Amino acid sequence: LEAAAYYSLGNYRQTVSVVSQLLHKSVRAHAYRVAALSHLNDTEALRHARDELLIAHPNFSINGFLGIEFYRDKAIVKRLRADLGKAGLPRNDPR
Repeated sequence: LEAAAYYSLGNYRQTVSVVSQLLHKSVRAHAYRVAALSHLNDTEALRHARDELLIAHPNFSINGFLGIEFYRDKAIVKRLRADLGKAGLPRNDPR
């Protein structure tokens, strides 16, 4: 996913731009957009993206998501976990 590449490089505006162009967003696309927006000082856009992710994927959790994302660089995983947490997403499966 192009958005994941931009995010891992710290290019947050481009991450948001790429995901915003998608008609159908996967859970990965939603999550990377939320994580990127946590860096851009747009609380309204961040809230909207978070709510959109949770409506489309009501069982989303940070730990569940990170269980399917694989990075050799653990710093990226740590940043992703922190960014999704800043957005107020649940850490564990809400079930």
